[in-house]
Amino acid sequence: MRRLVLVSLCLVLLLPSTSARAQETLGQRVLAQRTVVLSMSGSSGTGSCLGFRLYREDFPPDVDLVLTAAHCVTGVGSNPLVTATTLGGQTGRAVAWATWADFDVAFLLVVPRLGSLDPIRDSWSQPPSGLPVLAMIRVGGGAPTIASGWVLEQEGYHVRLVMPGAPGSSGGGVVDQSGALVGMIVTGVVVVRGAASPFVRVVGAELIVRLLAQERERLAERARQLSSAALPLPFPSPPSLPSPPPTVAPTPVPAPLPAPTPSVTATPPSVQPAATETTLIAPGVGIGQIRLGMSVQEAYQILGREGRKESLPGALGESYARERYGTGAVALHRWFLRPLFVSELFDPHILVLEDQSGRVGAVGVQAAREFRTVEGLGPGSGEAEIRQRYGTPASVAERGGYEADRMLVYGPAGIRFRIMLSNYGHIWPNWRGTAFDVVIFQPTGR
Repeated sequence: MRRLVLVSLCLVLLLPSTSARAQETLGQRVLAQRTVVLSMSGSSGTGSCLGFRLYREDFPPDVDLVLTAAHCVTGVGSNPLVTATTLGGQTGRAVAWATWADFDVAFLLVVPRLGSLDPIRDSWSQPPSGLPVLAMIRVGGGAPTIASGWVLEQEGYHVRLVMPGAPGSSGGGVVDQSGALVGMIVTGVVVVRGAASPFVRVVGAELIVRLLAQERERLAERARQLSSAALPLPFPSPPSLPSPPPTVAPTPVPAPLPAPTPSVTATPPSVQPAATETTLIAPGVGIGQIRLGMSVQEAYQILGREGRKESLPGALGESYARERYGTGAVALHRWFLRPLFVSELFDPHILVLEDQSGRVGAVGVQAAREFRTVEGLGPGSGEAEIRQRYGTPASVAERGGYEADRMLVYGPAGIRFRIMLSNYGHIWPNWRGTAFDVVIFQPTGR
């Protein structure tokens, strides 16, 4: 499996281990040295996450660089006060940072430096399924502890691990048993079908390396400025500290990374591009060329053979389909509209719900703004404009937690909008308050 060298970290060659136990000890030592507990206080509250120290040879010796999840920094409001504490008790303060909300990645500049580090050898660009890994997590909000698990699958620029999840673990580093970087935890508890699962979602090391390389010169220059400022230690009271500068606005990530999703404001229907034959949402009829009542085989002929099927047997599957999509089904079929970036739960795709007769019982589209009704409504439309067009929904259902959303079901029209109320674990923050997916079904209640 291909590995990617961490050009931005100090690299050394490690002597080969003589046993699996020696390798595991090295991975544990890397996590113990590099993990910090971050405490945040901002205009809207407080929080606590983990961070992972990255040694930079082009940094001044008195400034540290810490990797963490962007939502840890931005989730407590404006101008947050962020402190970093190592497992050995050394403390510093983050005084500048660069964040990418769409990727949930942040780099913090911390003063003073929090002690010496053993270099990391390299990192995984595509960790293979089954790779044993170690991660620093927090159980019940307690002290960080090392958990073991393994790689389940690659999901675009994310990696899913089989590992005990724990809230408050965001920002924790993940390494293999030799200490090579695998990634950083961004979702400590992954919810599947309404329940916590034994999975952890990680931003892969390849994306981290690319973002770090992109900001290398800017971060190094800011670090030199902080070093020359000779900030007094211990830190004075907050009012005498220099205010953290605004979040560094990163330039677009070089190809093949997708550009960060722009902030969404509901566009008036009058300026929406007109839907085409393949992107028209027709309530009670279908989406594009997929019509309600046609056979699933016909859908495959239209959309191609690359569709993915997920069987939903029994009452549990029926309940899952009704909860998420508003109608029952024996199987789901998905056709992805872009190269897979996050996971099948989030990426733009067309969804066909197969009924017991093998026909299209319902069809939906998710996270693809080019699909519109004749009035210009579709994914990305705000709840207010949906209600203005369709009026009061026949039924409204809300779910809380990680996948918080509001279902607006218009039975007589045969259309259902799912409004995102959460940030889906900060994966797609710019969809909050808008329709994330639209499902068409046979009209009811006429």
